[in-house]
Amino acid sequence: MKQKKIRRSLRFLPLAILLILVLLWFWPVRIFSGDAGEVESIKIFDGNTGNLVTVTDRETIEKLVENFKSVYLRRTFDFGSRNGFNLLVDITVKGRDETCHFTINSERHAVRESRFYSYWGTYCFSFMKELVNGGENW
Repeated sequence: MKQKKIRRSLRFLPLAILLILVLLWFWPVRIFSGDAGEVESIKIFDGNTGNLVTVTDRETIEKLVENFKSVYLRRTFDFGSRNGFNLLVDITVKGRDETCHFTINSERHAVRESRFYSYWGTYCFSFMKELVNGGENW
């Protein structure tokens, strides 16, 4: 009798494992969850124009970090946005050797750590484009 209960329970184990893996795969993440006060600089490179800007102004950093923290990413299988990128962003945090590096491919797609994401919320996409291109929004 006890073995039947164990066997019955084991039948659902693969389904439970699959469900957990799917939830982990599609669980929303944030691009950056650090504090704006810890950020030393933010480099933004425009892939369309080749322009690069390094943001060190505290007010602009706070605006960008708050915006990054408000956007949630969800993994996607839409690889159609692989060709090139719009904006490449590197966030340098004080006291750390590594940077938070991500790419914004379009108004709806981003890449972080070689994983493709679609996102909820809106990046201040046009604001970043204007920063990089000196007021000219392409």
